[in-house]
Order: sequence, then C-alpha cells, then structure tokens
Amino acid sequence: DETVFKKMKQWSYFINASRWYVTDTKALADTIKSWKILWAYLDVFPTEPKWKNEAFESELRGLSNVILTPHIGWSTAESQAAIALDVSSKLMNYLQYGNTKTSVNFPQLWLKTIKQNCKRILFIHENRAWMMARLNTIFWEHHIQIFSQHLDTFEEIGYAALDVEKSTPEILKEISQLPGNIYTYSL
Repeated sequence: DETVFKKMKQWSYFINASRWYVTDTKALADTIKSWKILWAYLDVFPTEPKWKNEAFESELRGLSNVILTPHIGWSTAESQAAIALDVSSKLMNYLQYGNTKTSVNFPQLWLKTIKQNCKRILFIHENRAWMMARLNTIFWEHHIQIFSQHLDTFEEIGYAALDVEKSTPEILKEISQLPGNIYTYSL
C-alpha cells in the first residue's frame, strides 16, 4: 500500500507474481507516476477479464515502465498434462502408502512401502499432546507389535502412520473412539 511504497528506496523495482491482494494497484500507479518506483511487473490483478473479448481495466495500463502479463501459466496443454500426472501420482501415493509429503494444509509424511506381513494404520486426529500415548496403549493392551511409527502435525491436525503386526476391526474401532479422532483406517 501507499505506506510501504513510501518506505521503498528511490527508483526501486516492484514485482508481484503471487496474489493480487498483495498490491494496492492504485497506490502503485501513483508511486510509479512519481518515479519513486522505476519499473514494475505484475501478472495478478484484482479483476481480470473472464472472456477473451472482455476489456482489461487497471490503473497500471498505459504506464510505459510497467509490464502486465496474464497469470495463466497453468493453462497450456503441457501444463495441464503435467498437473494431471502430478495430482494422480500424489493421489495414488496417498491411497497406496498414506503419503502426504507435498500437502499444503495437512501434515506431511513420506512413507516407504509397507513391509511384508505388516498392516499400515493411518490415524488423523486433533493435535493433542497425549494422542500418541493413547494410541500406543491400544496396541500394547492387544499385544500387537509396532514396527514403525510416523507423526506430523499441522496446526490443529495430527497425522500418524503406524506399521503394525496386525490390524483387526476391533482395534480400528477402539482407535476411532479415542477422543479427538478425526478418521482412522487401515491399508
């Protein structure tokens, strides 16, 4: 906004290729016209044409030291194919192993293949300090060995993956009845 632009060095360069709301475009236009900012590039805007024949309106149009481009890198056929492969690969990795490595708003686990004669239990839960202790107690009470255990948290959510000796409907029911359980299942 205007306050931040005033703090910038004389003849600064300005780039916004992230999100439109990062920039007050009217304040940017005024700052460019005063030559405080020497050059600017943007590819994101508060309003953009929805159709190819619709006019693009912006305070920044017509300024000789501003480059405006559309933020449509994802719209090429090659990008769409790459996105489809990437998303389907990540979905398959989650369904087969429980991997969530590149999640944006979910705990991230990168899990190896499931060892032979093991069952993998995935436990999504509220992020509480005692959840893993309660979970481990269930396996201890049923005399079931835990071969590996992984946990990550993201804000209020915890995600645990356990490779265990065996899994039964009774054990899954006990886990799903833990206070704070969100979702529990076995691969």
